[in-house]
Amino acid sequence: CDGWRSYGVRRVDRPAAQPPTFAECKYCQVVTSFAVTTRGEGSAWGPAVRIGFTAYLMSRLLVLAGAGLVAVARTQEQARAGFDRRPTLDHVRDTLMSWDAAWYQRIVDDGYPRSVPADVTFYMEEARAAFFPGFPYLARVVDVLIPGGSSVAMLVLNVVLGWVAVWACGHLARQLWGVEVATMAMVVVAIFPGSFVLSMGYSEALMLSLAAGC
Repeated sequence: CDGWRSYGVRRVDRPAAQPPTFAECKYCQVVTSFAVTTRGEGSAWGPAVRIGFTAYLMSRLLVLAGAGLVAVARTQEQARAGFDRRPTLDHVRDTLMSWDAAWYQRIVDDGYPRSVPADVTFYMEEARAAFFPGFPYLARVVDVLIPGGSSVAMLVLNVVLGWVAVWACGHLARQLWGVEVATMAMVVVAIFPGSFVLSMGYSEALMLSLAAGC
């Protein structure tokens, strides 16, 4: 319809909007920059991972040594008290499976309670309902695959998840700040004093892996 001409209005044909070019696209610039940086740092990432793994391995040996000292002390205490002597490795396992790990093990072995009383306390079996299911259910799968019982499955699982957590933190730091910072991040996560829980039957290793991975 050309009725608009009778009102003295002149139509101005605007050019159709064109999509931004690759050089103008901000997202494309970010992706390209990351790809170039990653390709340039790729040769340095392998040695960085080896440094992080070495720090993780050494820290796990220190945790094991600490648990061994506790185990020796417990063995001596039992001997002085007249109890039957238990193998030192059993005490090492018990040390790494203490506190919250014992609750997770009950979930692995028996599942969650069907009901929880209103006045539940820490000393009741139903208290295990307070713990999240991700780690114990994953440990239950590992328990089916390897021998040794649920405690061994939980500890073996956390040895693997602990390294995944260290690597994931390093990978995140690499994306944000480069390989040098990523190397330091992996070392710090591995040797941080609180990282001893990565070798116990706790859920922190799984939580940290998922948090850094997301």
